[in-house]
Amino acid sequence: MRTILNIFSSISIVILLLPAKVLPQQIDKSGANHTSIKMIARATSDSVVLRWAPTTPGGWLIANTVGYRVERFMMEEGKEIASNGYKPITQEPIKPMQLEAWMKYAGANNKFSAIAAQALYGNSFIPNPLKSDSLINLRNAADELTNRYSFALFAADNDLITANALGLRFVDREVIPNSRYIYRVMLVETTKAMTFDTAYIMVETQPAKALTSPVGFNYRSGDGSIQLLWPNALNSEYIGYYLYRSDDGGKTFYAKNQMPIVHAQSANQVATENILYIDTATVNYKVYSYRLVGVTPFGELSAPAEIKAFSRDLTPPAAPILKKTVQIASGKIKLSWDYKSQPADLKGFVISQSDNANNGYRFITNKPLSKNTREYVVDMGDDFEAYFMVASVDTAGNLGFSLPILATLSETPSPKVPQDVKGKIDKNGYVTLTWKPVNSKNITGYRIYRSNDPSHEFIAVNGLIHPDTVFIDSISLNTLSKNIFYRVAAVNSRYQYSELSPILKLRRPDSNPPAPAVINDVTVTEKSVTLHWHCSPSTDVAIQRLYRRADNDSQWVIVDSLKPGINKYVDFKVVPKTTYYYTIASVDSSGNVSKMANAVSVRPYDTGKREPIKQLTAQYNRQSKSVTLKWQYPGTTTTNYWFVVYRANGDKDFVELKGLKPNILEFTDTSPLKGSNTYGIVVMTSDGGQSEMVVQKVVVPD
Repeated sequence: MRTILNIFSSISIVILLLPAKVLPQQIDKSGANHTSIKMIARATSDSVVLRWAPTTPGGWLIANTVGYRVERFMMEEGKEIASNGYKPITQEPIKPMQLEAWMKYAGANNKFSAIAAQALYGNSFIPNPLKSDSLINLRNAADELTNRYSFALFAADNDLITANALGLRFVDREVIPNSRYIYRVMLVETTKAMTFDTAYIMVETQPAKALTSPVGFNYRSGDGSIQLLWPNALNSEYIGYYLYRSDDGGKTFYAKNQMPIVHAQSANQVATENILYIDTATVNYKVYSYRLVGVTPFGELSAPAEIKAFSRDLTPPAAPILKKTVQIASGKIKLSWDYKSQPADLKGFVISQSDNANNGYRFITNKPLSKNTREYVVDMGDDFEAYFMVASVDTAGNLGFSLPILATLSETPSPKVPQDVKGKIDKNGYVTLTWKPVNSKNITGYRIYRSNDPSHEFIAVNGLIHPDTVFIDSISLNTLSKNIFYRVAAVNSRYQYSELSPILKLRRPDSNPPAPAVINDVTVTEKSVTLHWHCSPSTDVAIQRLYRRADNDSQWVIVDSLKPGINKYVDFKVVPKTTYYYTIASVDSSGNVSKMANAVSVRPYDTGKREPIKQLTAQYNRQSKSVTLKWQYPGTTTTNYWFVVYRANGDKDFVELKGLKPNILEFTDTSPLKGSNTYGIVVMTSDGGQSEMVVQKVVVPD
């Protein structure tokens, strides 16, 4: 036992991994004296690996004494799953190995077996947790049995030898490829101390897929350190990870952790997005190679995920000290600063500008100024005041910002003229004006001016400065002036006005509807209606709307919208023997609608002709002495129809033989007349229509 204790003390980095991720270890709440057995499996074409564990420490302790039994049921088509169909596949109860046999089986260097053996057989079990970032929130369990249970399951998750020694693993090698099995694990016998649920799982023996590399392996550069991170996915097939580093470009790798890296957290903690490992032993800008290997609940290792990473300098240089700004010309100010420190990695200085002292700064230097520069001239453009900061920048791109300083010009230029002024007037006299905003930060708003004549003086619409680039005005429509004119000026925070924008001309809407059109001629055929009309004499007609309604309809429907001047229309979407009414409305450019033209009524006629049958054949059968007719019919008519079969012998007239339903496309004359017979078929419709007769001759021998 001393050897086990010594080994365990050297690997105490494990530290109380209570919620082991391998098996669903949610404690059953049905009672303190009840527990469940949870099981997972990994199947290949020639074997099935089973892993299980009780869900409570007390259940684990009792099961270690009683032992487990594994049974198997082979699923076959048509075979019912019955309790008596399970067959035991273990001869003896599966229990933890005795300590002496365990040590021979696992060997002295198996660290996981040492942990599990200490948990199961040690006299005391109170590990001392290390201060690790990934385990900082874990606390030592107060219950020693819970400690033993948790450490034992953790060790079994990471090592198959340990899982075997703990009696929590079994490999069934007597399986048939491409078959399905149901396994169940239960205690060998019932106990009075605690009841146990049986664990079930179904597997299919097929070739196993190779383990994939862990996904999302990435890094963040620190100053003298590298943060390695990968997703903390709930559905990950891995319960822990091994991290390796290479300092020689990937030629040789060495392990960064002796025990698997796991993400353990208490129940009241919010789950994090990533698992994080910080490598603090790095040299800035030296490239290191890392490998991440996942560990499955069956103790299997994945293929490695590889990245290259480096740490970098993140310490900013000392900040410059800005002096008072000086205006040296119209719209131009000079910035100057002191910088007594001269670090070896200083690259130069950059200038940033904003209209707010606390945020919104943007760089106005395309590249760093030289490290010997101590002043810079800024063209303020349309702005008359702005905040500036100077930052020192080192070769790593770190910035040391000065305190902000306000620069104000004594003279400022007038704002730019507003551009792209547009507008529209609705039928109620409301005017909507829009324009592009003037690109200057000191613009307070705009003044809008109006006039009924472009040669007259433009008067401000109101005495207010409008803050937006959309303006709503109201004008009178009852005036002899057909047009109205607008101009816009920009105003800055110093109440300086720009020049007026170019004149915008808007036409007042016309409230008088156009004169109506007059329909003067109508031509009707079986399939169409042709209309002729005199167009509205009004000169401002923008569109003509042609309306139609059927005799039984109460609402007019727009048939088409036509350009001004068109005076003819052919309507092909008509049904024979249906009465239709037509009218026209003219709409002017202001949206005014004329009265409806006097409506005309039309009724397309029906010729009564219907589509005939196709591909009629007639064949005489000598054996049955009968004539068989066959034909095709597309059946495109919208009314009910049927077929009528006629026969004429020699020069005699046709005689009706039979009326047939639409779904019958064949007829047999069992009593044909000798000699030359002509058969004909006509399609009859319920609305009185009929098709042409399609005939076919056949000779009946004597």
